[in-house]
Amino acid sequence: MVNRNEKDHIAIAIAIGFILPTIITILSSILDPPDWSGNIPVYSTLSNLCFETAIALMIFGSTLMGIKLADEKKVMPAAGFTMFAIANGVVFVIFFEMMDAMSEESFVKTYNILTGYILLELPALILISFYTGFPKWINWIGILSMVPFAVSGGLFLNGYRNFVALDQISMLGFTLLNIAQVSWGILVLKNRRREQK
Repeated sequence: MVNRNEKDHIAIAIAIGFILPTIITILSSILDPPDWSGNIPVYSTLSNLCFETAIALMIFGSTLMGIKLADEKKVMPAAGFTMFAIANGVVFVIFFEMMDAMSEESFVKTYNILTGYILLELPALILISFYTGFPKWINWIGILSMVPFAVSGGLFLNGYRNFVALDQISMLGFTLLNIAQVSWGILVLKNRRREQK
């Protein structure tokens, strides 16, 4: 049986895992934005390190959320958050590929990996939408975040190779996903406070 303090710590840890990645991503994008002046975006090593840290925190938060929901016998969303952690592990690999060399070849590999990410992330977000602790509109934002990824992945698979445009389309998906994740973090804390009353 989990005691009250541990439940508080779990909720705080989950919230950190969902909110802090967005803060890191925003700060990195403002302080060290990518260079989109060529055919491929150029990200600095620091920027990639910030994105990797953000992804690691998302994996941390979603793993904890999956375990928490499994303990509460909410199997569908628990599986969704577990699958979400796995999908973000795929994104984690993308940043290592990009850091290796900023070249068209590395971006071809990156977008091949991204198409696999979409195939994992969409079902994860559908499973997460079964969680009744979040309003439906937040669950829909998560699911809709896959549309820009599907567009960029579809364009890539059909031979489109303007990686700046593909990255900008994908960024819209990451933005929508960040909105969902921050909302999840806030709601985990609110739900925990409600439980304490």
